[in-house]
Parts: sequence; structure tokens; C-alpha cells
Amino acid sequence: ERVLRKDLLVRAALTLLGEVPRRPASRGVPGSRRTQKGSGARWEKEKHEDGVKWRQLEHKGPYFAPPYEPLPDGVRFFYEGKPVRLSVAAEEVATFYGRMLGHEYTTKEVFRKNFFNDWRKEMAVEEREVIKSLDKCDFTEIHRYFVDKAAARKVLSREEKQMVTKKK
Repeated sequence: ERVLRKDLLVRAALTLLGEVPRRPASRGVPGSRRTQKGSGARWEKEKHEDGVKWRQLEHKGPYFAPPYEPLPDGVRFFYEGKPVRLSVAAEEVATFYGRMLGHEYTTKEVFRKNFFNDWRKEMAVEEREVIKSLDKCDFTEIHRYFVDKAAARKVLSREEKQMVTKKK
């Protein structure tokens, strides 16, 4: 324990002096392109004498999610077996959960509780009066809509996918 503390003190002193010794690089998975020495990566080629690893940063700006597109009229949300028309904000959050139905998270009680509490914040007052329990909610049509949409995208050719991406 004292040896470890001494190493930390030495490292802290060297950091203050600007002479931090390099830790040995992890080699990762053997045979992996990213971990092989001399893989030809740009950052391995650019060695500067003054110890600087790179001189500029290129950033293409933040990514903003596209505006929410409401579900088609044929896709409904059910509560206690009855269709319920949701406000746009509540529907957007409901689609988040509907997309995740096949995921492991939707089976975890903590996730379900947190989701429902956050979803209720987005609901209109009338919706909060009707929707009292996540267990009585039926997201299957929403889930099916997104599964079908993903399947339709998978059958598109590469060129068609690029055209769809350009339109967005």
C-alpha cells in the first residue's frame, strides 16, 4: 500500500513538472486491426518532436435529432384494451418505449418505473387521469410499426438507402 502511494506521489510530482511517464499501451485483442502495431493509422504516423500528438481538431458540428414525426393514424396506443389518443409529446415518449419492447431493459422494474415517471411528466392532464399504470399499457402496435419499418429498410438496395438518407 505504501509503495502504491509512493508511486502516486512520484506521478503527481512528474505531472506538475510536465514530465509524466507514458503508461504502456494496451494491446487489446490479439490480431485486431486497431491493436496491431503498425496498422498504418494516421495517429501512429504523426509523431512530433515536441511530444504533441496532434495539432488540430476537425469537428462537423453538433447533430440535432430531426423533428418528431407523429405515428400514422392506423397505429394506435391502447390502455386497458381501449385505444387512447395521446398528445404529440406523450406519443413521442411512448414511441421510445414501443421501439424498445423487445429489449431487455423493458423487463427491468427500475427502468419501467423511471420510464413511467418521466412519461407522466410529458402527458397532458387528461392523459395522466386515464393512464395510471404502465402494466395496463399496450405498445404492441407501435412496436410492430417500427419493426415493419426497419424490415422495409433492410430490403432496400444500397443506392435506395443512400437516397433515403439524402432526403433527410
